[in-house]
Amino acid sequence: ASLLRPGDKTAQFLDTAGSPDSKAGAVAGIDASVTPTGQKRDINGVSCDEYAVTMKLDLASVAGGGTALPPEAASMQKDVFLHVTGSIWAAKDAPGAAEYATFQKTAARLAAAAAGRTVSAGAAGPAPIPSGMDRLLTGFPEASGIPYLTDLTTKLQGTGPLVALMQQMGQMKIVGKVESVSTEPVPTELFNVPEGYTIVK
Repeated sequence: ASLLRPGDKTAQFLDTAGSPDSKAGAVAGIDASVTPTGQKRDINGVSCDEYAVTMKLDLASVAGGGTALPPEAASMQKDVFLHVTGSIWAAKDAPGAAEYATFQKTAARLAAAAAGRTVSAGAAGPAPIPSGMDRLLTGFPEASGIPYLTDLTTKLQGTGPLVALMQQMGQMKIVGKVESVSTEPVPTELFNVPEGYTIVK
């Protein structure tokens, strides 16, 4: 897999090797739970099960205890927590569910590889994804099946100017809904590095 950076037209190949069973919830500073509620509903004619999601991240811990941050940024994250709550409606028997589970595992490894490459590249590179935050991008594997509807609310809690500023902006909603699923093979040429990009190591 490769990480494309349109800003400087470069591509980096990422090592996706690693344990597919590693879970972000085990990282220090993260308390996450995905629990089946027993509720069912049809979404676009597909039977889905509901999973309740709660997640709490200590921003200072997930950023490495502030060791990779300037002192000013580290102090702003002290005693600041990101709370995520909501639900996922997943279809475990939908066509493509097994392939989606494989995608989730690979995407989680890619997120970890991209974050590692960014940290090693130094401060000039883009900010890495804090450990655990990648779950908002790659999904929650405990909600087995394809997530036909994801409805999450995030908010900051704690003390300090960062929290006061973000609380003025209110909560943030993350909603995703699947309209259709295709199990047709993806053309291999879509995975080629685009013309004009330089491969860097």
